[in-house]
Amino acid sequence: MGNSMGLDKVPPMPGKEGEAACLRQKLEQTQADLKDYQARILQQEKLAAIGQLAAGVAHEINNPVGFITSNLHSLRKYLDKLTEYIGVQDELIGHYDNPAAQERLRAAKKALKIDFVLEDIEHLLGESIDGAQRVNRIVQGLKSFSRVSDNEVKAIDLEQCLENTLNLVWNEIKFKAKMVRDYQPLPLVPCCEQQMAQVFMNLLVNAAQAIEQQGCITLSTRYEHGWVSVAISDTGGGIAPEHLDRLFEPFFTTKEVGQGTGLGLAIVHDIIQKHGGDIKVGSTPGRGTCFTLRLPATTEGEGAHG
Repeated sequence: MGNSMGLDKVPPMPGKEGEAACLRQKLEQTQADLKDYQARILQQEKLAAIGQLAAGVAHEINNPVGFITSNLHSLRKYLDKLTEYIGVQDELIGHYDNPAAQERLRAAKKALKIDFVLEDIEHLLGESIDGAQRVNRIVQGLKSFSRVSDNEVKAIDLEQCLENTLNLVWNEIKFKAKMVRDYQPLPLVPCCEQQMAQVFMNLLVNAAQAIEQQGCITLSTRYEHGWVSVAISDTGGGIAPEHLDRLFEPFFTTKEVGQGTGLGLAIVHDIIQKHGGDIKVGSTPGRGTCFTLRLPATTEGEGAHG
């Protein structure tokens, strides 16, 4: 009995509590890592679904946009011919000595506003052609972005990738910011085009959301010592200094609850690192923010283009 009571009163071994605490800590870390992994997988699945939808939409839009654009160009040529014909007709009628007929023609031309109609048709055609070309650019951007299964690393034109992505998010920007481009000729860069489009999309949308009313977004490209850099800066509210070091942490966000997942910049950082590059951020509260990413340029065909 004495031995039994003595065993009941023996305190736990000192190392047991520490071991249990260590196991709890490891379990919590594993759970956090799993949560992070699940969120990233979910984000990838969403992007895959969006990509498939975008590919289908782009395919369906491409054909009608093609013949609309072709028809508009044909209409412009026909308008030029009709305008020239009307001009010759007016000149010939003016040579006939029939004041009553000439007056009737002038009155009809004025009443029907023929001069205005001819001028306005040209204006409307110009706007329609510009709109069709913009739709075509959006379709091309969708095609690039929809290559979700294409993880092939190949030499791409980063400036064109940036412009394609800008077309996709233009609706987020056009009412809030003026775009300023400061491009320098770049060599091709080896990377996954769809992933880079995802990087640019996150940074462009963030820049637009940082601007409350009216502002400016500047896109800059540089090439130096084998490295290509792309900077996206805005004149928004800026980022508080205490938040700068945490921007690329998963689930960290300065947005209101429900407004952001906190994964966007973490994914951007991950993509850039996997491409052998780096990304830096500079910000001044009340004045704006600049994200600058650097990527190694391809060693094949170092000739710049632009």
